[in-house]
Amino acid sequence: MDSVIEKVDIINANLQESLNKLARRESFEDFKIDTKEIAQDGNNYIAILKEVTVKLTKNREDKQLELFVKVNGPDVAVEFLSVSEVYNKELFTGLTLSKLYEDLQEGYIPYEERYKFIKYYEESSTDFIIMENMKKKGFTIQNRLEVISLQYAELCIKQLAKFHALSYVLKKKQPNYYGKAINTIKHPLKLDAVWDVFLDKMARSNLEHLDNIARTKLENSIPDLLKKYKYYLKNPDNIKCLCHGDFKASNILQKVEDDAVTEVIPIDYQLIHSGCPVLDFLYFIFISTDRDFRRKHLEDLKNGYFNTVKKFLTFFSIDVEDLNLIEDNKYPDLTRLSEAKICCKSDRLKYRIRGVVQDFIDWGYL
Repeated sequence: MDSVIEKVDIINANLQESLNKLARRESFEDFKIDTKEIAQDGNNYIAILKEVTVKLTKNREDKQLELFVKVNGPDVAVEFLSVSEVYNKELFTGLTLSKLYEDLQEGYIPYEERYKFIKYYEESSTDFIIMENMKKKGFTIQNRLEVISLQYAELCIKQLAKFHALSYVLKKKQPNYYGKAINTIKHPLKLDAVWDVFLDKMARSNLEHLDNIARTKLENSIPDLLKKYKYYLKNPDNIKCLCHGDFKASNILQKVEDDAVTEVIPIDYQLIHSGCPVLDFLYFIFISTDRDFRRKHLEDLKNGYFNTVKKFLTFFSIDVEDLNLIEDNKYPDLTRLSEAKICCKSDRLKYRIRGVVQDFIDWGYL
């Protein structure tokens, strides 16, 4: 316990020093830093979240710098995930990849059509990541237990399609860099025996929420599903582009004006990896929607994703037909695992899980 407390003190001291450095780099004088820890709602398990306000005077005008800080919890231990690795992934995305993608889009993509990142600050480290606090600009996060609206889903899928498309653009324009720096980014999950036990336990913990027929079908399929999940993540033939890895409502900022979602910005790139884009799409759909939503809108969202990739790539004179994106009808088996990893305490989540399983019984996958 003493070692944990000591590490917390060191991290907090380093964070304070970095915030001071950031303020000075921004030419702020006579500044005061206020920090408030944010209560979490089950959306983050490997970080302490803080809002930071730097109150200062710049050019004789009172100004404030509004920041959001994600701090590596020193007592966090996830056996099948390297916490330091996922922080490094987000640092790479926020400080390197974001600038690279912004440069790629400059001169090709109209500003309103571009894929956008929030601002990351170079004073970040593997112990804490300092970002712009988008809450102060009117952005919020969708309640993870609520079923999303079609308008929100369409905007999110378009952003996902643009994120994937930029991989293909980078691969064409800078093949050597892509091969060395992007294609080598592995999924951070350690797909070992510990992971197998965890996923098996999570899947079986939800069997009680199913009726007898669905329970039997899913229970008999769990061992095969675990093998397929590893296959889809690790097989080199499935690697197509850089994937987000955790694309869900709680990792997407939204701006709502007059009861309408006008803009979304993906965040939290700690699980980025070179992989199959279909998995990002499926993960979002099955984590964020219910059966009724999928019945009404799934096909339209699939088409919306593909059409956005196609349109985005035309700005760079790249033909989507050359990318072999529509060859993988074998992937739907993966979708059953998205909800299987959730240990349900909410009636709404139990309802969603029943819907996922019933969908795949109806579709002939179970």
